[in-house]
Amino acid sequence: ATTPTITTEYVYREGSSPDWTTSVFDSNNTADFSSITPPPYAGLECILAEQGHYGSTRGIRFSTGIPISRDDYVQLSFWIYLTVDLIAAGKTRGYVFLYADNTPASSEYVGYARFESFIDMTLTGQWQLVSIPTAQFSANPINTTIGFLNITLWPNLGSFAPVEFALDEIK
Repeated sequence: ATTPTITTEYVYREGSSPDWTTSVFDSNNTADFSSITPPPYAGLECILAEQGHYGSTRGIRFSTGIPISRDDYVQLSFWIYLTVDLIAAGKTRGYVFLYADNTPASSEYVGYARFESFIDMTLTGQWQLVSIPTAQFSANPINTTIGFLNITLWPNLGSFAPVEFALDEIK
């Protein structure tokens, strides 16, 4: 028998370096990248976000110093904790958008995946695992790297009122 080599790229673990650079985009989106509330899934910190304005580059953003090869990774996974029932709050879809470069303003699109089918959008107060095969990000297969990703919720509410959720262990 042989032991496979598994490569893991950490996007977020307690905001630790050399994990990816974190940010938010738009005036209705905020995040605390070193929150202790809710109790983190792993470690001592998680991301506590408020997201009100949906967009392919709006929401919670992560960019790497040097883009990674798409071929080296078979899945994107993260833990999400809902503090509110997203369906009742009017957010019916969750999206992850991937881009080839690490500069959001000029990066080429790799693809997106919706994650609401991986979790219960009404379940609050506990961590849920999202695991998306990277093959689902196939809108532009000519792009062979990943340098930037964005996590966002849809649709925009009439007043763009933010909803709160937490993220942890993005890899």
